[in-house]
Amino acid sequence: MAMLLNTFLFLWYTAANVFIFSLAFNIDADIPRRYGYGLGKPGYLTPSPWIFGVLFIIHLMFAGTILYTQWTEKGNEIVIEELGLQFPLLLVLSTLWAGTWARQLPIPSFIFAVLVCLVSSNIFLRLKRGYPLAADSEMQERALVHIPFSLYHGWTVFILIVNSFTSFGPTWFHSGPVARFFAIWLLATLCGVSVSYAVATKGGDIAGAGVITLGLFAIFFESHHYQPEWMHWATFVLAFISLGAVVKSAVEMSYNIPRIQKAWQIMRQGKPQVALEFKSNVPVLQPDDGQVLVKIKSAALNPVGYKVMKMLPDLIARRPYTAEYDFSGVVVEENNSTRFKLGDEVYGQVAAGVTGGPRGQGALAEYVTLDAVQVAHKPESISFDEAAGLGMAGRTAIDGLVDIAKIHPGQHVFINGGSSGVGSIAVQIAKAYGCTVTASCSGRNMAFVKNLGADKVIDYTISPPHELFVKNPPSPLFDVIFDAVATTTWLFVNCASYLKPDGIFVDTGANSGAHLSWSRTPWLIAGAAQVYLLPSWLGGTNRKHASCNDRPDGRAVPELEKLVEAGKVKGVVDSTHAFGDTLKAYEKLMTGHAAGKVIVKVED
Repeated sequence: MAMLLNTFLFLWYTAANVFIFSLAFNIDADIPRRYGYGLGKPGYLTPSPWIFGVLFIIHLMFAGTILYTQWTEKGNEIVIEELGLQFPLLLVLSTLWAGTWARQLPIPSFIFAVLVCLVSSNIFLRLKRGYPLAADSEMQERALVHIPFSLYHGWTVFILIVNSFTSFGPTWFHSGPVARFFAIWLLATLCGVSVSYAVATKGGDIAGAGVITLGLFAIFFESHHYQPEWMHWATFVLAFISLGAVVKSAVEMSYNIPRIQKAWQIMRQGKPQVALEFKSNVPVLQPDDGQVLVKIKSAALNPVGYKVMKMLPDLIARRPYTAEYDFSGVVVEENNSTRFKLGDEVYGQVAAGVTGGPRGQGALAEYVTLDAVQVAHKPESISFDEAAGLGMAGRTAIDGLVDIAKIHPGQHVFINGGSSGVGSIAVQIAKAYGCTVTASCSGRNMAFVKNLGADKVIDYTISPPHELFVKNPPSPLFDVIFDAVATTTWLFVNCASYLKPDGIFVDTGANSGAHLSWSRTPWLIAGAAQVYLLPSWLGGTNRKHASCNDRPDGRAVPELEKLVEAGKVKGVVDSTHAFGDTLKAYEKLMTGHAAGKVIVKVED
C-alpha cells in the first residue's frame, strides 16, 4: 500500500513541478515589489528560471530514485520501514513551497521552506545514522538513496536561505538595531546549522553544509551595497567558518568505512596453512564509548599466534576468529576519545586471548575496533611497518627488563635471541637504560644485532651460550639474563656460573620457542619442573627466576611510548609480505630465523 501511495505521489509530484517550472518564466516584473522590499533588481537570491530549472531536476532525480529504490529489498527497508509517512509529507510540503515561492508569496513560502528543511533534515540524519554508506556491492541501494537525497537536502537548506533573505533581509538591515540584531542572528544561525550538519554524524552532511556556505557567500556578494560595513564583513567571516565545516565534512567522508571487511580468520586447529582462511565478509564493528576504529596499514606476526593455532583444540579456542594481535594504522572513527582524532596515525595491540581479541577481532584484518587505551600515537620518524612490530614484542620486553628485572645504568645484561622480535627491541631498551649489552644470535645476524646497539654479540651456532659462558664466564658477571626465545632450560640451569648471586633470570615463558608442540609436552613439563620446582639443595639453580608475559589487556605502555617518541626504540622489520601472501609470511616466521618482525602489509 505504501509503495502504491509513493508511486501515485511521484506522478502527482512530477506534474506539479512541471506546472511550477512553467511559472518561473513569468517571474520578472514584480521582484522589486514582492521580494526584498526595495532590493531593486533581480540577483543571485531572487526567483529566476535557472533556479527553478535546477530545482526541477533535483526534485525529479530525488523522487524518481526513491520510487525506483523502494521496489528493491534494501530500498523498501529504507524508504518504507524507516521513513514511513515522512517521505510523502516531504513531497507535499516541497510542492507547496515551490508553488508559493513561484507565485511570489514571501511569508507563506518562508513558512513552507522552514517545514521542508526540518522534515528533510530529520530524514537525512536518520538515514546517515541508520544506513551508512559502504564500499561493498551490497550497499548500492543505499548509495542510490543517499546521493540524490543529499543533493535534495542541501537544496532545501539553500532555499531556506534564499527565502529568508529575499523576504526579510534588506528590510531588516535598514529597520533599526532590533531588526539588525535579528538579521545577523539569522546569518549566525545559518552558519551554526552548517557546522552542526558537518558534525552531526560521521562524515557529516557535506551537501547541507556546502549549500549554506554557498548561500552565505551569495548574501555577502549580493548585499554589499546596502549592508553596514561591519555586518558585511561579519557575513564574510561566517561564510568562511561554514566553509571550514564543509572541508571537515569532506575530510571525514574520505574515510569510507564499509560494514564488512577482508580478514584472515582461524577456522580450525592446525598449522597456519590448515587453520587459516581468507574471508571477505567479516563485520566491521562500530566503536563503543571510549573506543576507536582503526584502518590497519600493517600487521606483525607473533610466534604465539601460530602456536595457539596448532595447540589449542576448537572446543577451547571457540573458533573462528581473526588472527594476530599487533598492528599500525589510521584512526577513521572515534567515540568520545580524548586522545585521538580522525586521521591520527597509531600503533597498538589487540587484547590477547585464546579466542582472539574482543569480539573475535584480530590484526590480520582491514579494520579493528578497540579501546583507545590500547593504541599509541605513531611518531612520524618511523614507518607503519616498523610501528606494527612494537606491540606485543615491545610490551614483553618492557615487562621483562623494566618491570621485573628493573634494569638501571651500569648493569651488564645478556639477551638470548637478540635478533628475534622481542630480543631486537630488548637490546634497544637495555641500551636506552644505560646498560652494557651482550646478545646472542646466528652468525648471519651478528652485524644486525651489533647495529641495534649490542656491545658484544656471540654466535650460538658455534657454541650454545650456556656452554660458552660456563667455560668462559663474562667479566663482570651478568646482572640480568633476558631469554627472549626460551628454547631451552639449560641457560637457566647453568646460570650460577655467569649470573651474579643477586641477579635475576627472566624468560618469555617456559620453552616458548618455535618448535612447541604436543609431542614435546613431556619434555616441556620436565624442564619446567626443573626450573620452577626443584630447590637448590636438591640440585636446583640458586638464582632468582621469573617469567614475563605480554599484558593480555593490550594496554599501551607509557615507558615504551616515551622511548619510541624519543627515537631510542623502533620496530625492526625482517621482511614484508602482501596481505594475500600471509601464509608465506607465516612460513618465514616458523623457520625461527627471522631477524626482527615479519610484517604483513594489509594496505599497500
